[in-house]
Amino acid sequence: MLLFHPEEFCFVLSCRREAARRMDMGPTSVIAITQFVFIALGTMAVMVLVNAGAIPASGQGQPLALFLKHYGLWLMVLPVLWALYANVAGRVNKGPLLLNLAHGIGCVLAGALLLVYAAAILFGGN
Repeated sequence: MLLFHPEEFCFVLSCRREAARRMDMGPTSVIAITQFVFIALGTMAVMVLVNAGAIPASGQGQPLALFLKHYGLWLMVLPVLWALYANVAGRVNKGPLLLNLAHGIGCVLAGALLLVYAAAILFGGN
């Protein structure tokens, strides 16, 4: 006696393949998620340092750390705008809208975000 019919097993496998196809993330998604993670973790780290007193909350601290403290969450707009640009570049793929150029810009943007937050965290104190 079979616990399940072979047709049901094939249905389960096809559902898994379909789910895997939907979850297939390309380089654009990975770069955008990386940018979001850098901004979120960097903003949290700056806020922890400000709340702990390691970075002065008044105007006596480093201007970059204070800027990120006040406006760090607004940087979340950058990955959204970049993802829109990369999406359009993936569809057009001509002139300044090349997908490889968009991926390069996204990687440079992610690196710049990492460096900005690292500078604010490492050199933000007195």
